[in-house]
Amino acid sequence: SLLEDDLKETASPSMREYFPLIAAECGKMEELATRIGWLFDPPRNGEAERMHILLTALASDIHREFPRAQLAVEVDPGIRDAYVAHGSGLLIALKEVARNAAESGGRDSRISIDCRPGKKDSACIRISDSGRGMAAGEEDKVFDPFFTTKSKHVGIGLCIARRIIGDCRGSITVGPGGPPGVMVCVTVPLAGADGVVRSEKGGQ
Repeated sequence: SLLEDDLKETASPSMREYFPLIAAECGKMEELATRIGWLFDPPRNGEAERMHILLTALASDIHREFPRAQLAVEVDPGIRDAYVAHGSGLLIALKEVARNAAESGGRDSRISIDCRPGKKDSACIRISDSGRGMAAGEEDKVFDPFFTTKSKHVGIGLCIARRIIGDCRGSITVGPGGPPGVMVCVTVPLAGADGVVRSEKGGQ
């Protein structure tokens, strides 16, 4: 931005074309630095959020980033208005999973997000993609930092998701979807409107 301000009166039109490209690349580097930081200091937000609001925000963010992706969201009516703790942090984790799903399926990927009640006051969120699926042995590597099968990708999305979800006292697993494709199952404890996990209140 400073370079653009200093040179906007003297730079040639062909040089000025590079200014937005430089700004965009700097933005990508800043985002990557932030995401890598989450591996060591995962974001958490104490405010509880209703499940359907959380997943609506997730779908909106993914649709904005991948406008050609076909996205289907289904939330069980019995859990639609249930609360989960650390809404903002959980949204970041689910976005990492959904972004990975969108990238796996290509430009016209199909993504399914399904939320059902889990065991012992929990919610189970399943995110499926239409990608190639996983090769033998990849199930044990997908959560490793910097492991990726896609070119020009860093390979930290699922690692970030597991770090945040674990901090939220949840769990994440990866298995075959479709076929083809991959299904990621995220299980998180339900909470009260005050953000306190139900199991800590004796299930009340």
